[in-house]
Amino acid sequence: MSADMIGQLANESVVALFDVLGEGIVLFDEHQIVHYCNEKAKRICEGMLEECVGHPWPDDMMFSLPSLSGSLSSQPALQFSHKEELFQASFSTLRDGKLDKEFGVCKILPLPQLDTLLKERDRLFQLATLNEMLPAILHELRNPLAAIDTMVQLLLEETESEEIGNDLHAILSEVRRMNLTLKGVGSVSHDLISSKNHAVDFAIEEVVRVMDSLAGRAGITIRSDVAIMPLLPIDPSVISAIVFNLLNNAIAASEVNSQIEIKARLHDRATFELSITDEGKGMTPEVLTRCRELFFTTKRKGNGIGLALCSQTVEKSGGEFLIESEVGKGTSITMRIPVTKSQRPQTQLRSVSSTL
Repeated sequence: MSADMIGQLANESVVALFDVLGEGIVLFDEHQIVHYCNEKAKRICEGMLEECVGHPWPDDMMFSLPSLSGSLSSQPALQFSHKEELFQASFSTLRDGKLDKEFGVCKILPLPQLDTLLKERDRLFQLATLNEMLPAILHELRNPLAAIDTMVQLLLEETESEEIGNDLHAILSEVRRMNLTLKGVGSVSHDLISSKNHAVDFAIEEVVRVMDSLAGRAGITIRSDVAIMPLLPIDPSVISAIVFNLLNNAIAASEVNSQIEIKARLHDRATFELSITDEGKGMTPEVLTRCRELFFTTKRKGNGIGLALCSQTVEKSGGEFLIESEVGKGTSITMRIPVTKSQRPQTQLRSVSSTL
């Protein structure tokens, strides 16, 4: 779409959204003149739409565009085949307020993908509903967990029985793991950069101590190499949630007698770096390409949310989130976060919208 064509459309934000959608989008007017088509539509039609922008819809295309004289929402969807693949074209309208003009919108989607998109839409609606309830739920759960944690610590101080002490330590470990799980759900999508400085190294070590018992029961060793660092402008609850999610994934991917290594450093007092490396199953190139996608998961009971939000949260803070993986050799995730104001792009300091 040319720059002057974009200028004709008042709904530039809508057009920008069209560019990243997983479906082909074509905008046309009452004369069937094409005003815009996104990259997905061009790929589906194998470049035949490339020369159509600014011109009438070709007669030899795979389907015809409807007239804008009636209601496009009542126009039945059209199915067509191309290169032995089945597609569906559906229609709606988009009104440009500045031009006081109506455009037709043609959405082109491979039929197998339609079912996937509908399921993801339903999951987004469910998550949106959960997002409204989550703060109250977390508040109600954290208070009793904090009371249990305090009570178990008091019992540990008073007991003289080694056997009871071991049981109490196991309970305390589980309570703290549950608390970390709640933090992981509620905090991972919040703003990573804080207006105040915090002991980030202490927060990481606390997560490692809790997760170490979980890894130990699975026959996995966590080796921690967290350097002593000055206070940093990083929210400890968010970094704890990220570390928890990444360690949880690493444990799930690891085999008995394998090792997970976590490192944390501050480079040149300007960049905080954290890496988690496992010796687990690793990812195929296909999985590695898609692993950051929301809802994509290879776990039988996974939800495809944790890694996507961790990556998004780090990148929204102006940082890097790098993933290296090879089948049979494990996975290494490295995140680098600038901690000096001069390094952080101001446009990236906005809080990440919570998806959960």
